[in-house]
Amino acid sequence: TWIEEDPDMFEEVARAAVAKLSRGPLFIDDTPELEIVDFLCKVNKVVKEEGVRLIVIDCFQFMRDSKSFPACGQHEEEMACIAESLKKAAEELRVPIIVLSPIQRGTDRPQMDDLLDSKELIEMADVVILMHNGIWMGEVEAPISGEFIIAKNTHGSIGTAELTCDLNQGKFYEKETNDI
Repeated sequence: TWIEEDPDMFEEVARAAVAKLSRGPLFIDDTPELEIVDFLCKVNKVVKEEGVRLIVIDCFQFMRDSKSFPACGQHEEEMACIAESLKKAAEELRVPIIVLSPIQRGTDRPQMDDLLDSKELIEMADVVILMHNGIWMGEVEAPISGEFIIAKNTHGSIGTAELTCDLNQGKFYEKETNDI
């Protein structure tokens, strides 16, 4: 994969992304159970009026579709409508939309099947990235090893980059190797 073939390029791309993100406008909307129609109106406004170039959604499972879905067994249909709406919005606005989703698992290395309520989102996504830190609950004092797993990439390679996770600072670093 490109990460393994050119690890310096990964670091260069990451630095450039951080530099660009730190200069851009930031808008936070913490409306609970936001309906997708309301979300799309807000996104359309900030993209066109404020020049926002990246949208991040934390836990899309809390979003709702304005259509009425019967309570029994239609949750998947609602998530599919939301995922499709997000994909269309990203294409129409020409802005990447990053969707964060919880993973249900223990300390095992995550797989796409571990993403909760995200089957439809996985199908619509161009890229699926999983992060793994090898721990399960509890406090961690020292930096630990972790992985940045590109599990799906419609327009490129998939692969894994090994990182050092400093959970106290919420940062990931290129994994240090101790060559003897």
